[in-house]
Amino acid sequence: MSQSEMGFRTAALGFRREDVLEFIAQESERRQQLEAELEQAQTDAERFREEKEEADQAAKALLSEHDRILSEVQEKESQIKALQDAARCAEEQTQTVQAALEKLRRENEALQKVLEDTQMENTNLSSKCTEYDEARDRLAEIELCAHERADKIQHRAEQE
Repeated sequence: MSQSEMGFRTAALGFRREDVLEFIAQESERRQQLEAELEQAQTDAERFREEKEEADQAAKALLSEHDRILSEVQEKESQIKALQDAARCAEEQTQTVQAALEKLRRENEALQKVLEDTQMENTNLSSKCTEYDEARDRLAEIELCAHERADKIQHRAEQE
């Protein structure tokens, strides 16, 4: 990052201290914001994982219920007309269960996509944090060098 990009104005002994401090404060705020976003993304990812697990368990329960109902329907087909009416009711339940299962599958797919997006965003935010850490280290090095130069100049001036 060049001097003009950082917004540092030069002074007699290097950069203006206010500019450097302002830049460091801005970068600190930016890092805090990124960390808050990362934490929120991680919280959301955990919530989505839990919702997915719940949806998976519900889907398994519905599949189990579906299999049980189909078994009952096959047994009742051989029984008298009254039992056939009961079998029709069970068939209607099966359709309801299948519709609910399909809905849960669609929701599960949507949650999977959200989870993938959140994980990708988390990865992107992690790399941004790394970039910020590198920029902060560079700024600290620049400030240290500027301070050392200022001390040398002051020392020379005091000797003269």
